[in-house]
Amino acid sequence: MKSKTDGLPIGTGILWSSSLDQAKPFRDQTIDSELERFEWTRHDGKHFGTQELVDNTYGMRISASFVVPGNSTPTAPSGSLASAKVPTWFQKIYIEKAVAESAEEASSVVDKNSLVFYMGAECSNANVAECMALGKVSNWKVLNHKGSSERGFDHAVSVVGQSDTLGWFTLFVVFKQDETAETVENGRKPSVSFVGLKDTHLLSGVERIKKAAKSYASGDDNNQAGTGRRHKRAQPQETPLFDEFGDLNNEVEDDASFVAVHVAFSSNLRMDALLYTDLTVASENELSGLIEAAERQGLPNVLPFHLLHLSTDLVTSFGTVVPITVPSGTSTIEVDPDGSSTTPKLGAAPSSKEVTLPAASKKELGAATSAAGKALVAAECNNRGDCIRKEVDDLLVHYTSVFDEQFNSVFDFTSASADKPLANEDTSTSVVAPKFTDSEIEAAKVCLSSVLGGFGYFQGIPSIGVATDVDSESAARSVNKFRTSSELVKAQALKPSTVSLFTASPSRTAFPRGFLWDEGFHQMLVSQWSPSLTMEVIASWLNAMHFPCGEEVDTSCVGGWIPREMILGEEARRRVPDEFIVQRVNIANPPTFLLVVDNLLTRFASPEPQATYAPANNKKKSSRALQKTTTDLAVVSEELEVVEDNDEAIVKRRNRASGNRELVAVEYDAERALVLDFLRDIYPLLHRWVQWYLHTQRGSDTYLGSFRWRGRSSGDGKVIPNTLASGLDDYPRAPLPSAEEHHVDLHCWMIKAAAVMVRLEDVLASAGHALPPASAALAAKAQYQNLHDFLLQRLDELHWSAEHKGFFDVGVNNEDASFSQQIVFRCSNPKDSSTSDVAVPVEDLQKGRKDFCPATHPKPLFPLGDGQGNYKIIERLIMENPTLSHIPRVGYVSIFPLLLRLLDPYSPKLGALLDMVEDPQLLWTEHGLRSIALTDKFYQRRNSEGDAPYWRGPIWIPVNYLAIGALHHYAHQEGVYQARAQRLYAALRQNVLHTVLGQYEKTGFFWEHYDDATGIGTRGHPFTGWTALVVNIMGERY
Repeated sequence: MKSKTDGLPIGTGILWSSSLDQAKPFRDQTIDSELERFEWTRHDGKHFGTQELVDNTYGMRISASFVVPGNSTPTAPSGSLASAKVPTWFQKIYIEKAVAESAEEASSVVDKNSLVFYMGAECSNANVAECMALGKVSNWKVLNHKGSSERGFDHAVSVVGQSDTLGWFTLFVVFKQDETAETVENGRKPSVSFVGLKDTHLLSGVERIKKAAKSYASGDDNNQAGTGRRHKRAQPQETPLFDEFGDLNNEVEDDASFVAVHVAFSSNLRMDALLYTDLTVASENELSGLIEAAERQGLPNVLPFHLLHLSTDLVTSFGTVVPITVPSGTSTIEVDPDGSSTTPKLGAAPSSKEVTLPAASKKELGAATSAAGKALVAAECNNRGDCIRKEVDDLLVHYTSVFDEQFNSVFDFTSASADKPLANEDTSTSVVAPKFTDSEIEAAKVCLSSVLGGFGYFQGIPSIGVATDVDSESAARSVNKFRTSSELVKAQALKPSTVSLFTASPSRTAFPRGFLWDEGFHQMLVSQWSPSLTMEVIASWLNAMHFPCGEEVDTSCVGGWIPREMILGEEARRRVPDEFIVQRVNIANPPTFLLVVDNLLTRFASPEPQATYAPANNKKKSSRALQKTTTDLAVVSEELEVVEDNDEAIVKRRNRASGNRELVAVEYDAERALVLDFLRDIYPLLHRWVQWYLHTQRGSDTYLGSFRWRGRSSGDGKVIPNTLASGLDDYPRAPLPSAEEHHVDLHCWMIKAAAVMVRLEDVLASAGHALPPASAALAAKAQYQNLHDFLLQRLDELHWSAEHKGFFDVGVNNEDASFSQQIVFRCSNPKDSSTSDVAVPVEDLQKGRKDFCPATHPKPLFPLGDGQGNYKIIERLIMENPTLSHIPRVGYVSIFPLLLRLLDPYSPKLGALLDMVEDPQLLWTEHGLRSIALTDKFYQRRNSEGDAPYWRGPIWIPVNYLAIGALHHYAHQEGVYQARAQRLYAALRQNVLHTVLGQYEKTGFFWEHYDDATGIGTRGHPFTGWTALVVNIMGERY
């Protein structure tokens, strides 16, 4: 876990191993090559989550849960010191050991299991000490608490200290090992040890522990492992992190900023951690003293409830509130401050047992409530440890129940539901949708949970570089008649500063960072679950917008730029190759957030809720998600205020299920007002963003109204230069980049952008949320309706090919081009011994050609090898007499006018695109739409050595989602293709669902993409970014 806050985030995590030996080093990441399965089984994006990890190599199954209690959890008003505090969060770790197949095997592995729970501050500053000082991370202490059967735990520790983001805090950690016949017989208990390190941040602390454990396993006594300084031979007295028994050294350095607690255990282990923050104490010494005193004798009225469990069997008064656990649920008994009367306030369970306390004076109140508490605790849990574990378990059960209820309400499909038609109105032509099994519904819940569990709050300074465009030298050398352009944006005006970004991620384990066009797809799902969460994400991305020219707009640079990838912080940088870290100021990415805006408008435009509307899992209190700055052109995030899950919200959802539309309308009105206010507030930034695309991505003046993705270069070492900006990285475009080329998918995105801006203006005006004067002036100047109509006309004129009956890119091409296999030779310059590598066609070498070295390095030396005993061979595309023309390549790019629903339902061109979609020799497969035609020369062909085909055949769920949504759209539009669209919609939807859900059932993973021939999941996994759109497809939410 990590705190979601500006400043210095504090995080926790675990490492695990089945033995501290060289063969099984500590693991701390969910990596697909190491674990058989790992997923979030439940996660609501706000209050709780449960993750399951299966590590067969280490013989462990790990369940990791957290709870951040909401307002429905009984709380206490401010009281004396820390006494009125409830935990800021709970964490639960449960590790199940693999069952030994023999007594001999069990004897050999006993006591070799290790868990390390750590806490530290995340810092990307090279000067860690300075970073910790700025974050007020100071004097963390660790206190030991011995366990016993009477207390209900084997061991406990408290970490106390201070940080800017947590205030004075206590982290209380309890360990309990399951009792087995063997552990009872030999009295084996977990061995708990700890260490505190200074000048150490979260990631470096983890690395130090791992290296120290490795040194210990190799027999190195001085296992300091990466302290960042050399240890002279004259100072061997420094204590190793691990002692001779494999325990941490139980030492905490002064000014420690990282704490690790190590547990060696021999049977199933449970760990519960409770964090208390913003405690009212004068110093860490005072807090430590209070905890130590509680350990010795118990101090009522001054410590958090759970810490009192260390020293007393009584539930002690918290001044004005007594938290009590009763058999049917958690209750809070409120007592008037003067002690003259009591008012029972029951918790979530309707059948909670009422407890009446006698009227008493303040002096008598503590004793009376303690006695009552003692009786209730005795009835509910046997000891202190049981009380803690039960409270955590009860909270998890509560939030799991709320999650399941909301899921069924939002997506409205259950295994017991009746068959429903795919068409909403004309059931005579509809196709019956398949019912979903319990396992498929569970897969959908896991999928959504994994998206929400993949959210992160990233902070750092982005690396921003100057603009790059067509490589003028190489392009001019190849085709002199086609001019090139550098079109450098004024990058000098950009001064990167620290950025905070709240975002989902494609795969939290493999890609711990934000991707611009991926995030729009993520939010198409998340917005169904929680519009407020989506609004917070969109606001965060818009606040990361850069203005290359400052606030002044001129003819060469306009609008606001958002980096294609947000690589912020140490964790993200460690996972990204160096060549991808720098983001360049003219490189775009598809503006998929506009799809989310369009979807929100569809759902909330009407004053009446749609039939599919389900109240969100909260009731909005704030009507404004953002506040504008004085320039009215920038926004800053403001935490959305919500009233969390409570009985009233649950009743409202149940009333909806029973047909109580009146309460639903009230809920809808509040949510609609929040959404429309938000969209009104972000209009200026959306305008700046769209204008940036229109100006910086426009095509050559020769082709008015055209658009071109920037950043393609023939010097990138690929057979056909990649187009990373488009999101379709290796999708084959024009073989030779040119400033004259123009791209049909980008043109379609710009038409869609104009359409969304027009619709946004119209909906806000009709709903009484009219744009303020400054925003209205921007809209009037932009004339988005006129722009939309013009670009739609130019789409036909520029990209439609009557000869090939389709919409295609235009670029420098020759369809008769052929592939050449070439061997890489090394050549030298005898004068200075420098070398240069050149690629020589195999057939030239076979003919005896020897003059292939360049004049600068005329002497041939030798052919290079591939490291496997063969020559290094690369592939090149050979073209003669290329021309600027349509590139008749059928694939995802060529159906974008369909994907974005830009075509008239009566247009013959819609029929032509449906032909492409339905043809099995082109895009159609029984698993979904493949990314490029089966008949294309680039189908399943590598773009360079070592690069597997990416967008050259595999089935990608986000594009299939757009296709299914478009077919659903045209299936409900009167036109000559309506019946055909209905049929294709039902078939494609079924194919995709069968593929994704079937592979999850077989492999336990959702995948980055799927093989078009077999449907087998391929490449990254688990990939619960845009692949999670399968949940929307199941619920028909487009």
